[in-house]
Amino acid sequence: MKLAEHEEYEVLHDMMNMSKSLSSTKSELALKESSPQLEELKWLLYGPMLYLIKHGYADDSLNDVIDERIKKPEHHFIAIHKS
Repeated sequence: MKLAEHEEYEVLHDMMNMSKSLSSTKSELALKESSPQLEELKWLLYGPMLYLIKHGYADDSLNDVIDERIKKPEHHFIAIHKS
């Protein structure tokens, strides 16, 4: 991984912690009867990539791709449906 090659261990640590936190949040949401708002859904699905964009490790154009993808309901696999 490029980050490891450049000894960006703090970034890798942050991303691992973020992934763990996002996983827990997704589990909690699965137990609730409500769906996350669009911005929260974006972070739940793409948090590590958004972190890389925010800190200059990925190009800002990736955010445009994410925005387009998140607008498509068929990609909202986290959406919770009431029974």
